Amino acid sequence: MILLSLPYPVRAGYRDAEAAFVRGDYTTAQRHCQSVLDARESTRRDRARASYLEGLMARNGFGMPRDAFAAWLSYSAAASLGSPRGRYGMALMLCEAGRDLALPASFRADRLFGEAFPGLLEEARNGELLAQAMVGRMYEKGYGVSRDEGEAFSWYRRAAENGSAAAQVNLGLMLLHGRSTARDTDAAGRWFRLAAQRNDPRGQLLHGMAILNGWSERISLSRAMTWVQKAADAGLVEAWTVLGYILAGSNPEHDLSRAIAALERAAGEGDGRARLRLASLLETGDPKRARLLYTEEAQAGCVEAQAALGHFLAASGDPENYPEALRWLRTAAEQGSAEARRNLAVMYRNGWGVPRSVVDAWLWGEAAARVDDDPQSTPDSPLQWLLKVK
Repeated sequence: MILLSLPYPVRAGYRDAEAAFVRGDYTTAQRHCQSVLDARESTRRDRARASYLEGLMARNGFGMPRDAFAAWLSYSAAASLGSPRGRYGMALMLCEAGRDLALPASFRADRLFGEAFPGLLEEARNGELLAQAMVGRMYEKGYGVSRDEGEAFSWYRRAAENGSAAAQVNLGLMLLHGRSTARDTDAAGRWFRLAAQRNDPRGQLLHGMAILNGWSERISLSRAMTWVQKAADAGLVEAWTVLGYILAGSNPEHDLSRAIAALERAAGEGDGRARLRLASLLETGDPKRARLLYTEEAQAGCVEAQAALGHFLAASGDPENYPEALRWLRTAAEQGSAEARRNLAVMYRNGWGVPRSVVDAWLWGEAAARVDDDPQSTPDSPLQWLLKVK
């Protein structure tokens, strides 16, 4: 009888898991999700949502190493329980794979998005926070519904105001770019800060960039690096790239060995921009590796790498490298690279691998100037803006 009088342990429900996730406490969110999945009394709906949330954390590396396979299994489990969130997660992974996978029609991204949208829209209208963020993304990207940035902005704002870090990041990006609204860098910076405070790695990176650029706060290189480092430590590959660029720049935080280590880490994860910056840092100390990195990216079709490789070979001063330098410079120049056109002008002016020609040098110089004067040639992604900071 004494045992029966002891209080029965209260199991965490799905709402506890989602609340922990929203406030950025991913360890607690994982524990609550597992509690829901282990409890026989859990409803089918809660089990499906817990599975989706586990997949979301595994895919993004929230509180754990990234694990695409585990994410796919969790999303599939959610979908098998009838969850539109599970179908959305599966579709997103298929879409982001960037290739046409040999899968049955029932596993095609467009079909899964289409099946998920009505259910997610109903959930969003009923005030479900995660669903609101998903619906915003579907409208923004045209996933399962006609693309509508106005609707995307509206749903992102609703979810962001309710505490969704993902929506706060995406709303901030729309404000930063002036998409479906007036451009407002200060407002964007405030949303990035809120997402960062919820331990969202993208929010941490963007908050660091906001501080570096003076969006909503005073510029502080040391504070910016603190947030970028947090994003990098959370496993965000792009953050390691940004960290490498900052450390390699001409600023008080300059540290070439740390820059190379950060870029090596990002390059090892396949980040092409990290590989390019790493190659530029290795040109003097390890020219063979620099050439290899440039060549791999150039052959993959990266115009910036083609121009950089052409410049690297031309600047070597070895006449045997000039034919290959000209080939890569022309390839990049034909695709609009101002850098490649300027270097072609130099080669014609000096007669490197081609007959010396003042006229051709002038023509390539003029072609480069036209690109420089074109406002649409200016990089417009926040990451690209940051990487221009030295």
